[in-house]
Amino acid sequence: MIKDSTSTQATATEPQASAKLPRARLFQISFGVGGVMLARLLGIFTQIILARRLGAEQYGLFNSLYALLNPLIILANLGLDNWLLRQSSDRVLLNKSVSRVFALRGFVLAGLLLVAAPFVSMRNPAFTPHLIALACAGIIGDLLVGTADTALRASIQVLKASSLQIVVALSLFVPIWFTPQLPFSTVVIYRCIAVALGFGLSVYYLHGILRWVWQPRQWINTIREARFYFISEVMAYLTLRVDLFLVALLLPTINSGIYAPPLAIINNTFLVPSITAQILLPMIVKHSPKSPLYRRVIRLAIGLSVLYGLAWFALLTWYSDWIINLMYGAQYADAIPLLQIMAIIPLLKSLNFCWATFMVSNDQQPLRVKLQTIGATISILGNFVVIPLYGLQGVAIINMITEIALFISYGYGAWLTYQKVMR
Repeated sequence: MIKDSTSTQATATEPQASAKLPRARLFQISFGVGGVMLARLLGIFTQIILARRLGAEQYGLFNSLYALLNPLIILANLGLDNWLLRQSSDRVLLNKSVSRVFALRGFVLAGLLLVAAPFVSMRNPAFTPHLIALACAGIIGDLLVGTADTALRASIQVLKASSLQIVVALSLFVPIWFTPQLPFSTVVIYRCIAVALGFGLSVYYLHGILRWVWQPRQWINTIREARFYFISEVMAYLTLRVDLFLVALLLPTINSGIYAPPLAIINNTFLVPSITAQILLPMIVKHSPKSPLYRRVIRLAIGLSVLYGLAWFALLTWYSDWIINLMYGAQYADAIPLLQIMAIIPLLKSLNFCWATFMVSNDQQPLRVKLQTIGATISILGNFVVIPLYGLQGVAIINMITEIALFISYGYGAWLTYQKVMR
């Protein structure tokens, strides 16, 4: 990051460079967001088709299977996505880090899945060992494809990163679209095939820097360096995704099928702010927070986040019934009040991405982790209390309360960071 204490020459050239950056940066942001938007839209359509064709019961089985296994992905992530993005200022260091992250994540996740698979099989007779093995293989491949996507974005190779996501999304969408009779076990197979294609493309894109490595000591150092990012991801999971895990664990599987559609709609509203934050971070991290470019980008992100969030709040408040019926059909009518309860979340989450980007770009990840603990605590304790008493409506209320608490705490963290960097 360029600081005020840099040489006179570097300081003198920064305004000139900044004057030339906005157009190129704007193009990269637009292209990156557009490509990933297409991939995510394909993913959204895929989930809608699955929900309509499988029905609430089969869709509940599908979501329960992955909801029970997904916590292992968070553990295997090890916080290395943001850590890789932070290496983007040094291309040589970034290239060396990619192979290390690939190997480390693959070994950790494979070990975790081997331990967890027998416990998942006891949840429902439909979760056969063969099916669980396929789901685990797809999860491992999906994590490695995500690693490749992060590495490409850290290298500002947005074309390759976006095309990678599009290929995976399209490879799952096409066979599902052309398969009218669709048990949930077939979807698991299709997901494995799509991820395998994405993994092959990942290896091709990264063939110049990807190497097989066995470096236990360096892995330990990497985990130590990324520890705050790892804790942050665990807190984020406990805050935002533990609800579906607890629904799958504590309630009959059909409840996962009912809760998944409104949760998916809410989570998909995070698409634009989350992708924008991922693209902005490796760009602004090279500049001082006092530079014109840095301040202009942050202000623009906050202003657009407010407009974006308010639009979703209005749409979800007054048209939830129309959205659910259009996308998922009358069989998911019980999901309508859940979506209305969570309508305010897109506005809060959009601004939270701005506060988080500001903190991380100024090396305040430890502060962010402390603030995330508030949301994680509310989410875990709240869901354990309300699920037995109020079922899915209680889960939706806790989700909303958690996001309000995060909005307040993240805003405070961003203010503290501003006071520190602007001295």
